[in-house]
Amino acid sequence: MTTQDSDLEWAITLEIPHLRRYARSLTRDADVADDLVQSALETALRKRRSWKRTGSVRSWMFSVLHRTFLDQQRAARRRRHWTGLFQSERHDDVEASPQEAWVERASILEALGRLPDDQRAVILLVAVEGFGYDDVARILNVPVGTVRSRLSRGREALSRQWDDHEERPRLRSVK
Repeated sequence: MTTQDSDLEWAITLEIPHLRRYARSLTRDADVADDLVQSALETALRKRRSWKRTGSVRSWMFSVLHRTFLDQQRAARRRRHWTGLFQSERHDDVEASPQEAWVERASILEALGRLPDDQRAVILLVAVEGFGYDDVARILNVPVGTVRSRLSRGREALSRQWDDHEERPRLRSVK
């Protein structure tokens, strides 16, 4: 193994938490997300020679993960039974939040879950993972204009959903 290979493996290892978060957002199932990340890591390590050492390892890994997701989705269309993200899952590394914050977070995740896959992916990559439009376009293999339009449509849909949510009665603290 060359020094470049071990450096690349180290850089890939540093991206695993980010890949897991993105995979969980895409799949809405922790076990499926972990399997997706594992498949993407295996693909990346198997095809590490294809990384041209231009651009960031992070955007390359997100691209590998996203392509793996699309491949798995095409191969298993019948497995589109998705559950709500974080609904049945408890993270030991996160302290319990106050009830209102948890309800608000669940509402946001529910609203994200109602978006079409392409809009949700763009919003997650831009807003959660912090990628620029050019990087997102490379990751998703679409033109930058498509990224912008999906982001705009996704934001509008979230805004409409949030406006509807705001009209519902809010929880209040009971002492």
